[in-house]
Amino acid sequence: MGADDRELAAMILGFLRNELALDVAQIGEHSALVTTGILDSAGLVRLAALLERRLRIRIPDRDINAENFDTIRRIQTYVKHRAPG
Repeated sequence: MGADDRELAAMILGFLRNELALDVAQIGEHSALVTTGILDSAGLVRLAALLERRLRIRIPDRDINAENFDTIRRIQTYVKHRAPG
């Protein structure tokens, strides 16, 4: 995991801990967030909004789903494809 990946993982874990009051001690980069119910639909939309704001990317509504957002690793991959340049 590169520096950008670590920073993004820290941002996501911070969101889960601070905004959703979740215990993130057992959440790793491959932990299922959406399919296990850790992250519900409202939380998913809030996370996408945070990523858009902080990373200055656009995430279409159709992309806010378990395929792209179920794990930290999937989110990292998705963000890399959305980032400019």
